[in-house]
Amino acid sequence: MDYDKIGSFILNLRNEKGWSQETLAEKVCVSRQAVSKWERGITLPDPNSLLVLKDIFKVSIDEILSGERFTKNKDTDLTDNVTIQMYTKYRKSKKTLKFLIIALLTFLVIFLIYFFINSYRSIQIFTIYGESDNIQVDDGIFVITSDKIYLSISNIISKSQEKIDTIDLYYLIDNKKTTIAKQDDNYLFIVDFKGSDNYFDTENIIDNLTNMYLDLTINGEVETIKLSFRKDYTNDMLIFKKKPKAASDEINEPLTPKPEYDDMIQKIKEKFRVQDDAYVYEFKDDKLGDYLVHYMEFADLLTLTKFEDEEIVAIWSLEFGFGNIAYASYINPLENYTTSNNVMSCTIEDCVLSFNRNKEFWKVINTILE
Repeated sequence: MDYDKIGSFILNLRNEKGWSQETLAEKVCVSRQAVSKWERGITLPDPNSLLVLKDIFKVSIDEILSGERFTKNKDTDLTDNVTIQMYTKYRKSKKTLKFLIIALLTFLVIFLIYFFINSYRSIQIFTIYGESDNIQVDDGIFVITSDKIYLSISNIISKSQEKIDTIDLYYLIDNKKTTIAKQDDNYLFIVDFKGSDNYFDTENIIDNLTNMYLDLTINGEVETIKLSFRKDYTNDMLIFKKKPKAASDEINEPLTPKPEYDDMIQKIKEKFRVQDDAYVYEFKDDKLGDYLVHYMEFADLLTLTKFEDEEIVAIWSLEFGFGNIAYASYINPLENYTTSNNVMSCTIEDCVLSFNRNKEFWKVINTILE
Protein backbone atom coordinates (compact mmCIF):
# COMPACT_ATOMS: atom_id res chain seq x y z
CA MET A 1 0.00 0.00 0.00
CA ASP A 2 1.14 3.49 -0.86
CA TYR A 3 0.92 5.37 2.45
CA ASP A 4 1.74 8.75 0.87
CA LYS A 5 -0.94 8.34 -1.83
CA ILE A 6 -3.56 7.33 0.74
CA GLY A 7 -2.60 10.26 2.97
CA SER A 8 -2.86 12.74 0.08
CA PHE A 9 -6.29 11.33 -0.84
CA ILE A 10 -7.62 11.81 2.72
CA LEU A 11 -6.18 15.34 2.75
CA ASN A 12 -7.94 16.19 -0.51
CA LEU A 13 -11.23 14.75 0.76
CA ARG A 14 -10.95 16.86 3.92
CA ASN A 15 -10.13 20.01 1.95
CA GLU A 16 -13.13 19.41 -0.34
CA LYS A 17 -15.31 19.56 2.79
CA GLY A 18 -13.47 22.62 4.05
CA TRP A 19 -12.75 20.90 7.34
CA SER A 20 -9.76 21.35 9.59
CA GLN A 21 -7.86 18.40 10.99
CA GLU A 22 -9.57 18.99 14.35
CA THR A 23 -13.02 18.80 12.72
CA LEU A 24 -12.24 15.57 10.92
CA ALA A 25 -10.72 14.12 14.09
CA GLU A 26 -13.93 14.87 16.03
CA LYS A 27 -16.10 13.21 13.37
CA VAL A 28 -13.94 10.06 13.29
CA CYS A 29 -13.40 10.08 17.10
CA VAL A 30 -9.62 10.14 16.92
CA SER A 31 -6.98 12.70 17.87
CA ARG A 32 -5.84 15.47 15.55
CA GLN A 33 -2.35 13.92 15.64
CA ALA A 34 -3.79 10.68 14.23
CA VAL A 35 -5.34 12.59 11.30
CA SER A 36 -2.03 14.39 10.75
CA LYS A 37 -0.16 11.05 10.60
CA TRP A 38 -2.68 9.68 8.04
CA GLU A 39 -2.26 12.70 5.80
CA ARG A 40 1.54 12.62 6.04
CA GLY A 41 1.63 8.94 5.10
CA ILE A 42 3.07 7.83 8.44
CA THR A 43 0.20 5.54 9.50
CA LEU A 44 -3.05 4.20 8.06
CA PRO A 45 -6.53 4.45 9.59
CA ASP A 46 -7.71 1.44 11.54
CA PRO A 47 -10.71 -0.59 10.16
CA ASN A 48 -13.29 1.31 12.30
CA SER A 49 -11.93 4.67 11.16
CA LEU A 50 -12.06 3.50 7.52
CA LEU A 51 -15.77 2.75 7.87
CA VAL A 52 -16.42 6.24 9.28
CA LEU A 53 -14.32 7.91 6.54
CA LYS A 54 -16.24 5.95 3.91
CA ASP A 55 -19.56 7.29 5.19
CA ILE A 56 -18.62 10.94 5.72
CA PHE A 57 -16.76 11.29 2.40
CA LYS A 58 -19.11 9.04 0.38
CA VAL A 59 -16.32 6.97 -1.08
CA SER A 60 -15.58 3.26 -0.98
CA ILE A 61 -12.97 1.69 1.24
CA ASP A 62 -11.26 0.41 -1.93
CA GLU A 63 -10.93 4.00 -3.11
CA ILE A 64 -9.47 5.15 0.24
CA LEU A 65 -6.92 2.33 0.26
CA SER A 66 -6.11 2.93 -3.41
CA GLY A 67 -5.70 6.65 -2.82
CA GLU A 68 -7.95 7.64 -5.76
CA ARG A 69 -11.56 7.69 -6.96
CA PHE A 70 -12.73 5.00 -9.34
CA THR A 71 -14.56 5.79 -12.60
CA LYS A 72 -17.06 3.07 -11.83
CA ASN A 73 -18.66 3.06 -8.45
CA LYS A 74 -17.39 0.12 -6.39
CA ASP A 75 -18.94 1.35 -3.20
CA THR A 76 -20.98 -1.71 -2.31
CA ASP A 77 -21.37 -3.23 1.12
CA LEU A 78 -20.16 -6.60 -0.13
CA THR A 79 -16.98 -5.17 -1.60
CA ASP A 80 -16.28 -3.07 1.48
CA ASN A 81 -16.79 -6.02 3.81
CA VAL A 82 -14.29 -8.12 1.86
CA THR A 83 -11.86 -5.21 1.77
CA ILE A 84 -12.22 -4.61 5.52
CA GLN A 85 -11.54 -8.28 6.22
CA MET A 86 -8.44 -8.26 4.04
CA TYR A 87 -7.29 -4.97 5.52
CA THR A 88 -7.77 -6.30 9.05
CA LYS A 89 -5.65 -9.35 8.23
CA TYR A 90 -3.03 -7.09 6.71
CA ARG A 91 -2.84 -4.98 9.86
CA LYS A 92 -2.66 -8.06 12.08
CA SER A 93 0.13 -9.62 10.03
CA LYS A 94 2.00 -6.33 10.09
CA LYS A 95 1.63 -6.11 13.87
CA THR A 96 2.78 -9.72 14.21
CA LEU A 97 5.83 -9.01 12.05
CA LYS A 98 6.59 -5.88 14.05
CA PHE A 99 6.29 -7.85 17.29
CA LEU A 100 8.60 -10.57 15.98
CA ILE A 101 11.18 -7.99 14.90
CA ILE A 102 11.03 -6.25 18.28
CA ALA A 103 11.29 -9.60 20.09
CA LEU A 104 14.25 -10.62 17.94
CA LEU A 105 16.04 -7.30 18.51
CA THR A 106 15.34 -7.52 22.25
CA PHE A 107 16.77 -11.03 22.38
CA LEU A 108 19.80 -9.88 20.37
CA VAL A 109 20.43 -6.94 22.70
CA ILE A 110 20.12 -9.19 25.79
CA PHE A 111 22.50 -11.70 24.23
CA LEU A 112 25.04 -9.01 23.35
CA ILE A 113 24.86 -7.58 26.86
CA TYR A 114 25.34 -11.07 28.33
CA PHE A 115 28.20 -11.77 25.94
CA PHE A 116 29.83 -8.42 26.71
CA ILE A 117 29.57 -8.92 30.48
CA ASN A 118 31.10 -12.39 30.26
CA SER A 119 33.75 -11.58 27.63
CA TYR A 120 34.91 -8.05 28.40
CA ARG A 121 38.35 -8.19 30.02
CA SER A 122 38.00 -11.98 30.25
CA ILE A 123 41.58 -12.43 29.02
CA GLN A 124 44.52 -10.63 30.58
CA ILE A 125 48.14 -11.35 29.73
CA PHE A 126 51.15 -10.15 31.74
CA THR A 127 54.86 -10.53 31.13
CA ILE A 128 57.00 -11.40 34.14
CA TYR A 129 60.51 -10.20 34.88
CA GLY A 130 62.79 -9.67 37.83
CA GLU A 131 66.48 -9.28 38.60
CA SER A 132 68.93 -9.42 41.46
CA ASP A 133 72.72 -9.28 41.63
CA ASN A 134 73.04 -12.94 40.62
CA ILE A 135 69.67 -13.95 39.13
CA GLN A 136 67.75 -12.74 36.11
CA VAL A 137 64.16 -13.70 35.25
CA ASP A 138 63.03 -12.99 31.69
CA ASP A 139 60.23 -13.96 29.33
CA GLY A 140 57.82 -15.16 32.03
CA ILE A 141 54.13 -15.02 31.21
CA PHE A 142 51.00 -14.87 33.35
CA VAL A 143 47.60 -15.41 31.65
CA ILE A 144 44.18 -14.98 33.23
CA THR A 145 41.13 -16.26 31.30
CA SER A 146 37.49 -16.65 32.28
CA ASP A 147 38.16 -20.26 33.34
CA LYS A 148 41.86 -20.80 33.94
CA ILE A 149 45.04 -19.14 35.13
CA TYR A 150 48.44 -19.93 33.62
CA LEU A 151 51.87 -19.00 34.94
CA SER A 152 55.09 -19.89 33.17
CA ILE A 153 58.62 -18.87 34.15
CA SER A 154 61.09 -20.75 31.98
CA ASN A 155 64.02 -18.39 31.62
CA ILE A 156 65.67 -18.14 35.05
CA ILE A 157 69.35 -17.36 34.55
CA SER A 158 72.11 -17.61 37.13
CA LYS A 159 74.64 -15.00 36.09
CA SER A 160 77.34 -16.99 37.83
CA GLN A 161 76.27 -20.07 35.83
CA GLU A 162 75.61 -21.97 39.08
CA LYS A 163 72.83 -24.54 39.22
CA ILE A 164 69.54 -23.45 40.76
CA ASP A 165 68.47 -26.18 43.19
CA THR A 166 64.92 -25.16 44.13
CA ILE A 167 62.36 -22.50 43.28
CA ASP A 168 59.77 -21.22 45.76
CA LEU A 169 57.01 -18.95 44.39
CA TYR A 170 54.93 -17.18 47.03
CA TYR A 171 52.88 -14.16 48.12
CA LEU A 172 54.23 -11.91 50.86
CA ILE A 173 51.37 -9.88 52.34
CA ASP A 174 51.67 -8.14 55.69
CA ASN A 175 54.87 -10.14 56.30
CA LYS A 176 52.88 -13.36 55.93
CA LYS A 177 54.28 -15.82 53.39
CA THR A 178 51.79 -17.88 51.36
CA THR A 179 53.50 -20.46 49.14
CA ILE A 180 52.07 -20.85 45.64
CA ALA A 181 54.41 -23.55 44.32
CA LYS A 182 57.77 -25.04 45.21
CA GLN A 183 59.80 -27.40 43.05
CA ASP A 184 63.27 -28.73 42.38
CA ASP A 185 63.90 -27.28 38.94
CA ASN A 186 64.84 -24.08 37.19
CA TYR A 187 61.46 -23.39 35.62
CA LEU A 188 57.82 -23.11 36.69
CA PHE A 189 54.60 -23.94 34.87
CA ILE A 190 51.31 -23.74 36.79
CA VAL A 191 47.71 -24.17 35.65
CA ASP A 192 44.90 -23.29 38.04
CA PHE A 193 41.13 -23.23 37.62
CA LYS A 194 39.32 -20.09 38.67
CA GLY A 195 37.43 -20.68 41.87
CA SER A 196 39.43 -23.71 42.91
CA ASP A 197 42.21 -21.56 44.41
CA ASN A 198 44.64 -24.47 44.38
CA TYR A 199 47.50 -22.07 43.68
CA PHE A 200 46.16 -18.53 43.33
CA ASP A 201 43.74 -16.43 45.32
CA THR A 202 41.29 -15.84 42.47
CA GLU A 203 39.33 -13.11 44.17
CA ASN A 204 42.37 -10.91 44.81
CA ILE A 205 44.63 -12.14 42.05
CA ILE A 206 45.35 -8.78 40.38
CA ASP A 207 46.05 -7.00 43.68
CA ASN A 208 48.35 -9.79 44.81
CA LEU A 209 50.59 -9.58 41.73
CA THR A 210 52.50 -6.74 43.37
CA ASN A 211 53.31 -9.03 46.29
CA MET A 212 54.69 -12.07 44.43
CA TYR A 213 58.26 -13.24 45.10
CA LEU A 214 60.68 -15.99 44.11
CA ASP A 215 63.11 -17.67 46.49
CA LEU A 216 65.89 -19.46 44.60
CA THR A 217 68.23 -21.84 46.39
CA ILE A 218 71.77 -22.01 44.99
CA ASN A 219 74.41 -24.06 46.84
CA GLY A 220 72.33 -23.95 50.01
CA GLU A 221 71.90 -20.16 49.93
CA VAL A 222 68.53 -18.51 49.24
CA GLU A 223 68.24 -15.50 46.97
CA THR A 224 64.96 -13.56 46.84
CA ILE A 225 63.60 -11.76 43.78
CA LYS A 226 60.52 -9.56 43.72
CA LEU A 227 58.64 -10.30 40.52
CA SER A 228 57.27 -7.50 38.35
CA PHE A 229 54.23 -7.96 36.14
CA ARG A 230 53.76 -5.79 33.06
CA LYS A 231 50.35 -5.91 31.36
CA ASP A 232 50.81 -6.94 27.76
CA TYR A 233 47.23 -7.48 26.56
CA THR A 234 43.61 -7.41 27.67
CA ASN A 235 40.48 -7.77 25.54
CA ASP A 236 38.91 -4.48 26.58
CA MET A 237 38.37 -2.93 23.16
CA LEU A 238 34.76 -2.01 22.40
CA ILE A 239 35.64 -1.53 18.74
CA PHE A 240 37.94 -4.04 17.07
CA LYS A 241 40.93 -2.44 15.48
CA LYS A 242 42.17 -3.54 12.11
CA LYS A 243 45.10 -5.84 12.70
CA PRO A 244 48.42 -4.93 11.09
CA LYS A 245 49.38 -6.96 8.08
CA ALA A 246 51.25 -10.07 9.15
CA ALA A 247 54.23 -11.45 7.31
CA SER A 248 52.15 -14.38 6.06
CA ASP A 249 49.33 -12.22 4.64
CA GLU A 250 48.80 -11.52 0.93
CA ILE A 251 52.13 -9.74 0.56
CA ASN A 252 55.03 -11.49 2.27
CA GLU A 253 56.48 -8.41 3.90
CA PRO A 254 59.56 -9.18 6.04
CA LEU A 255 59.94 -7.97 9.58
CA THR A 256 62.32 -5.08 10.07
CA PRO A 257 65.65 -6.64 11.12
CA LYS A 258 68.05 -5.08 13.54
CA PRO A 259 70.45 -2.71 11.72
CA GLU A 260 73.51 -4.83 12.53
CA TYR A 261 72.11 -7.64 10.38
CA ASP A 262 71.54 -5.53 7.24
CA ASP A 263 74.90 -6.38 5.65
CA MET A 264 74.57 -10.02 6.60
CA ILE A 265 71.14 -10.32 4.96
CA GLN A 266 72.41 -8.57 1.83
CA LYS A 267 75.31 -11.05 1.51
CA ILE A 268 72.90 -13.96 2.01
CA LYS A 269 70.77 -12.76 -0.88
CA GLU A 270 73.85 -12.39 -3.07
CA LYS A 271 75.49 -15.75 -2.29
CA PHE A 272 72.58 -18.12 -1.59
CA ARG A 273 70.45 -19.74 -4.28
CA VAL A 274 66.69 -19.19 -4.31
CA GLN A 275 64.58 -22.27 -3.65
CA ASP A 276 60.79 -21.92 -3.28
CA ASP A 277 60.30 -19.12 -0.70
CA ALA A 278 63.78 -19.33 0.82
CA TYR A 279 67.45 -18.65 0.17
CA VAL A 280 69.47 -21.89 0.51
CA TYR A 281 73.17 -22.66 0.86
CA GLU A 282 74.89 -26.05 1.22
CA PHE A 283 78.18 -25.89 3.09
CA LYS A 284 80.69 -28.75 3.35
CA ASP A 285 84.04 -28.42 5.09
CA ASP A 286 86.52 -31.11 6.14
CA LYS A 287 87.10 -29.44 9.49
CA LEU A 288 83.79 -27.76 10.29
CA GLY A 289 81.46 -30.39 8.86
CA ASP A 290 78.35 -30.50 6.65
CA TYR A 291 75.65 -27.85 7.00
CA LEU A 292 72.54 -26.61 5.24
CA VAL A 293 71.50 -22.96 5.65
CA HIS A 294 67.98 -21.64 4.99
CA TYR A 295 66.99 -17.97 5.10
CA MET A 296 63.22 -17.35 4.99
CA GLU A 297 62.72 -13.68 4.23
CA PHE A 298 58.97 -13.68 4.91
CA ALA A 299 59.65 -14.83 8.50
CA ASP A 300 63.02 -13.05 8.82
CA LEU A 301 64.44 -16.33 10.10
CA LEU A 302 67.71 -18.12 9.39
CA THR A 303 68.25 -21.80 10.23
CA LEU A 304 71.52 -23.73 10.23
CA THR A 305 71.21 -27.52 10.13
CA LYS A 306 74.19 -29.75 10.89
CA PHE A 307 74.54 -33.23 9.36
CA GLU A 308 76.67 -36.24 10.24
CA ASP A 309 76.50 -39.28 7.93
CA GLU A 310 73.53 -37.57 6.24
CA GLU A 311 71.61 -37.49 9.54
CA ILE A 312 70.54 -34.28 11.29
CA VAL A 313 72.40 -33.87 14.56
CA ALA A 314 71.66 -30.25 15.47
CA ILE A 315 69.87 -27.12 14.32
CA TRP A 316 70.27 -23.41 15.09
CA SER A 317 67.74 -20.68 14.39
CA LEU A 318 68.34 -16.93 14.33
CA GLU A 319 65.48 -14.42 14.45
CA PHE A 320 66.87 -11.33 12.78
CA GLY A 321 64.03 -9.14 14.00
CA PHE A 322 64.87 -9.80 17.64
CA GLY A 323 68.44 -11.07 17.54
CA ASN A 324 67.52 -14.27 19.39
CA ILE A 325 69.34 -17.55 18.74
CA ALA A 326 68.04 -20.98 19.71
CA TYR A 327 69.98 -24.25 19.50
CA ALA A 328 68.60 -27.80 19.66
CA SER A 329 70.69 -30.93 19.70
CA TYR A 330 69.23 -34.11 18.21
CA ILE A 331 71.86 -36.18 20.07
CA ASN A 332 71.71 -34.74 23.57
CA PRO A 333 68.64 -32.63 24.51
CA LEU A 334 70.51 -31.20 27.51
CA GLU A 335 72.72 -29.21 25.14
CA ASN A 336 69.84 -26.93 24.13
CA TYR A 337 70.28 -23.21 24.74
CA THR A 338 68.84 -19.81 23.81
CA THR A 339 70.28 -16.31 23.68
CA SER A 340 68.23 -13.16 24.19
CA ASN A 341 69.76 -9.69 24.18
CA ASN A 342 73.20 -11.36 24.23
CA VAL A 343 72.33 -13.23 27.45
CA MET A 344 72.59 -17.02 27.23
CA SER A 345 70.25 -19.46 28.93
CA CYS A 346 71.47 -23.07 28.82
CA THR A 347 69.92 -26.29 30.13
CA ILE A 348 73.10 -27.86 31.48
CA GLU A 349 75.08 -27.06 34.61
CA ASP A 350 78.15 -25.97 32.68
CA CYS A 351 77.34 -23.54 29.85
CA VAL A 352 80.78 -23.86 28.29
CA LEU A 353 79.51 -26.40 25.77
CA SER A 354 76.65 -24.09 24.83
CA PHE A 355 79.09 -21.20 24.33
CA ASN A 356 81.14 -23.42 22.04
CA ARG A 357 78.03 -24.36 20.05
CA ASN A 358 77.24 -20.69 19.68
CA LYS A 359 80.78 -20.02 18.43
CA GLU A 360 80.36 -22.88 15.97
CA PHE A 361 77.22 -21.27 14.57
CA TRP A 362 78.90 -17.93 13.95
CA LYS A 363 82.07 -19.51 12.59
CA VAL A 364 80.10 -21.41 9.94
CA ILE A 365 77.95 -18.39 9.02
CA ASN A 366 80.92 -16.01 8.84
CA THR A 367 82.93 -18.53 6.76
CA ILE A 368 80.07 -18.79 4.26
CA LEU A 369 79.64 -15.01 4.01
CA GLU A 370 83.35 -14.13 3.73
